[in-house]
This record gives sequence, C-alpha cells and structure tokens, in this order.
Amino acid sequence: MSSKVELGDFQTPYDWAKDLTKILSTFEKKPNIVIEPTCGVGAFVRSACEIFPKAKIFGFDINSQYVETAKKDLAEHINVTVMCEDFFRGGKYSPIINNSEGHILFLGNPPWVTNSKLGLLGSDNLPDKKNSDLLRGIEAITGKSNFDISEWMIHRMLECIQDRAGTIAMICKSSVARKVLTYASNRKLKFGSGKFFPLNAKQVFNVSVDCGFFVFNSYQPTVYDVEILSLDFKKNGKFGVRNNRMVSDVDNYGQWSFLDGVNLEKWRSGIKHDCSAVFEFKKEDKFFINGNDEAVDIETDFLYPFLKSSDLANARVERGDRYVLVTQENVGQDTSQISVRAPKTWAYLMSHKEQLDARKSSIYKNKPIFSIFGVGDYSFAPWKIAISGLYKSVNFVKLSPQGGKQVMVDDTCYFIPCETEEEADVVLSLLQTRQAQLFLSSIIFWDAKRPISVDILQRLSLDLIPNKLAQSYKEIVSDKKLQGQLSLGIEL
Repeated sequence: MSSKVELGDFQTPYDWAKDLTKILSTFEKKPNIVIEPTCGVGAFVRSACEIFPKAKIFGFDINSQYVETAKKDLAEHINVTVMCEDFFRGGKYSPIINNSEGHILFLGNPPWVTNSKLGLLGSDNLPDKKNSDLLRGIEAITGKSNFDISEWMIHRMLECIQDRAGTIAMICKSSVARKVLTYASNRKLKFGSGKFFPLNAKQVFNVSVDCGFFVFNSYQPTVYDVEILSLDFKKNGKFGVRNNRMVSDVDNYGQWSFLDGVNLEKWRSGIKHDCSAVFEFKKEDKFFINGNDEAVDIETDFLYPFLKSSDLANARVERGDRYVLVTQENVGQDTSQISVRAPKTWAYLMSHKEQLDARKSSIYKNKPIFSIFGVGDYSFAPWKIAISGLYKSVNFVKLSPQGGKQVMVDDTCYFIPCETEEEADVVLSLLQTRQAQLFLSSIIFWDAKRPISVDILQRLSLDLIPNKLAQSYKEIVSDKKLQGQLSLGIEL
C-alpha cells in the first residue's frame, strides 16, 4: 500500500479510459503518435489502440510489474510499445518525440501525489527540486512551493508541444489544471481550446478529490481560458486568466474587473503554532484545559481569546471559552521574557518543551524557543474584520475586544486589523456591498482546499467600490499611514 501511495497510484478503470478517449476523439485531431507517460496496466494505451488504430502508441511506467502486465494484454497490437521508464530521469521518450512526425497526443492519468508527500515518505521518485515560481523564502517554506507531481509532468508535456502540433489530455485534480493554466500564461506558452470535464473521483477512484479530464492543445489560437463541460458537453462555466490573474468565472468577471487591484491595507493571517495541544485552551469554570486534557495553572498575561474557522463561519464571535497562548508580539522576538513576566507560564512551556521541539515545520528552526508565526503588531489591533479561509461562503465578521483583550484567530483565518470600531464598521460595510461580493465570487474557486486566501482578498480594492464609504476608507488608511500604523509584517 505504501508504494501505491508513494507513486500516487490510482489506476484508471478501462471503461472510463475508453469513454474519455472516445469523447476526446469527437473534438480533437486524430493523432499520429500517442504517449502515455504513466501507463500503469495500460487502460489508456488499450483505449488509444481502439479509438486511434492508425497511431503509433507508446506507454511508459516506472513499475515493472505493471509494464509486464500491459505488454501481455497488448501483445496482439503491433502499433504499441510499452517500456519500463522513469519519467523523471529517463530519456527514451525524447527520441520518440523528436523523430516522429504529425500530431502528438499525451494521454493518461499521472500520479496524484505532492512532492512534499513523497519527501515525507523518503521517496527518491522526485523531479529536480527548484523554485520554478520564484517564491519568496517564507512562501517556499510555508507551503506555496509544494506541488503535485502531475503538475510537474504536465508542464514537461506542455513544453514538448510548443514547437509542433499536439494535444494533452490528462485526468488530474482541478487545482492542477488551474496551476498548469497559470504556468502557461506566465510563460506565454501555446495553449488553445482548453476544456475541463469534471469527474466523480469517489465513484472512479474511491477518493474525495475534485478532479477532471483536462484537455488543451498547441495548434489552435492561444486563449488562456478553460471551458467547464459535462461529459455530454453541457457548458458549466469557464475559468481563465485575465490581467495575468486567475479568474473562476470569466463571464461575470468583466463587469467587476475594475475592482481587481491591490487593497490599500494588507490582509493578515492568524496565529500559526502547529501544536494545539499545548498552545490552545478551553476555559471551564476557573480552569484552563489544554489539548492534552490537562488542567493548567498559568498567568493570563500571554493568554488571548481565540477563534477558529468554524467560529467565524458560524458567527460565533463572542464564545469566550477558548484561549490561545501568544508567546511573541513579533516573529523572532526573544521569548525568555516570559520567564520573568509569567513564571508559571514559562514553567508550563518548559514542561512541554519536548512536544514543542517536535514540531516538524522548518519555520521554527533557528528561532527562539517556543516561537509562533503569523504574529505582529497587527495581531494586537483592538478590532478586526475577519473571514474563514476554509468555508465555502463569503462571510465577513467583526471581532471586538473581549475582557479587555484583543481576539486572536488561527492561521486558517484572515483579517484586516482596525484601530477603531468606526474603521471596522466602514471596512465591514464595504466588504458586504453587492459589488464586493460579486467580484469575489468571480475569482474564488470553491473547489479549492482553501477557497479564500490572502491573495484572493488582497485583490479586492475597497477604495474603488462605488460607495460613499470608499472615500472614508481612503481617509482612514491615509491617517494610519501618517501615524505609522501600517507595518509590513510577515505574511504566511
């Protein structure tokens, strides 16, 4: 089972492979050569034999047992060659591509696994590691550098068809299709006639993942759009790139595109600590109970009211029974001050040092003991306008001080810090306008693991909303700049 996980091994049922290949044949050119880079036991290779009998067909796979099975099952087809080949390091497919003429089709179902997952498994089945998206150090460390192996493979296929007529037709996650489109757009690569046919992954592969059959080519005019179609070609929308940015609904985006810019204030993420058992508490009567179900006797100096995504999504903004231990006011701050200001809190942290030192994220390496992230001056703003990044709704809430302390949120939540309640009310009113809601709906992909992100929220220019409060907002931001309250901070 571990090897299947390592290789992202979800074998496509032959009936599904044949149906998808048949659908492909109704709108794409008949290929002269078909390549399945990760053919497994050969479902797509066999379907290509039946649908494209005149094509030369090649199947590659790293698993020698699968290759032997495919060879036996396809032995009667003289136009088929199946080879045991590592797509990452092998070179057999390059001569095949370079020495062939006519239309080429890449067809198949590449691995559904990320590079970080393979790293955790200790696998060497990885492509060369490089920061191809030119991410900042903190972004690369905290997750944006993570990618699906299928994404990397489709990038390579896309590059193979830049100087010739070709089609790529792959089963992949919805998120991978969007990343491939972004990759093509950023590099001005040929990308025509994009189509995405959503599939029921639970029915086909028994996994709960948003996926589909992703098809595009290099021989039709380049338009960085992808139509979403049912298997019977019913149109269900279109996503694409506009102004170098991804848009989930290109048809409705145009009306609100004037709001797509950079907001005057930075949206911030909440507290990241990676150890809820130690840092988070529920208050029961006079006791604080941590995640290890221990009753804890500590000072309240570093304890703050705390809300999570589910609280924001369900408007439980005044629950008052959950707290978080905030050990720093800024990233990298020396934490030894706690031993002087709150000795019982320090003793508590020291008693759980082994658990805290075991946190796996590299962001804590070479940082002060008991460090956290997602913290800065903005965390201690008295009011916040916040939203959950995990839930499929655009639901903003106002967070007010509780018990004389600022309310903190976890790192799945995002917020604009506000110095006054008046500012909070202005920001909330602007975010709740019809224009803001419709614009956000046109750029949010609801099937994403975290539909709402800082990047999404930052695109909404509140000062450009045609509402009289927009001028008030600009004046508030201008005053904050003069007072030096708009610090840069570090965002996750």
